[in-house]
Amino acid sequence: VSADAPKTYGISMCTVTTNRNRRELVEWIEYHRHLGVQHFYLYDTLSARSRGHISNSSSQGSFLAQLLADYVRSQVVSVTSWQHSNCMPDVHVCRIACSYKYNATSRQDEHDTCFAPPSCINHIGALGSCYTRHRHSSQHMITIDDDEFIHLHPSYFLPRRSSAHETGSAVLTPLQRYIGNVRSLYSDSMTVRGIALYPQ
Repeated sequence: VSADAPKTYGISMCTVTTNRNRRELVEWIEYHRHLGVQHFYLYDTLSARSRGHISNSSSQGSFLAQLLADYVRSQVVSVTSWQHSNCMPDVHVCRIACSYKYNATSRQDEHDTCFAPPSCINHIGALGSCYTRHRHSSQHMITIDDDEFIHLHPSYFLPRRSSAHETGSAVLTPLQRYIGNVRSLYSDSMTVRGIALYPQ
């Protein structure tokens, strides 16, 4: 798909999730829809963690897709069942494992060796897949966890119509206003490839 092709969405969101609580997911989706997110690409990794095998990456049979069926039907949410597990299927949480040795001089335990089990490879792979498959569908794409909420300054929620140089006369969403404000800080000769969303 050409990067210059018309975009389907202004702002979309890529998220890897294992959440099965519909109330929490609906709250998260509706909150960010209010900010201006038009589409959510959800990658379901829970089945891979529980089964530990690789299969196709479709949403058919995904419990998450059934849980959010109304959003899927209205094309607000796309669910990908990410079945690609990592090489340590028994490790489900990213953590660092260390061994210790006792130092007789200082009478304290000291780190001997530490290693990080590659338990998040499926998480990183899913985000990479989301970006590769869908990056040309949106003008802006956000990567965020499903327990995180974007917090913008209240001034971005005040109604303001698009300026004369912007196409149309639609009211800008809070995220569109924030992104436009950040872009205005750069010269026209610079390309803004990524914007970090932090509370202001």
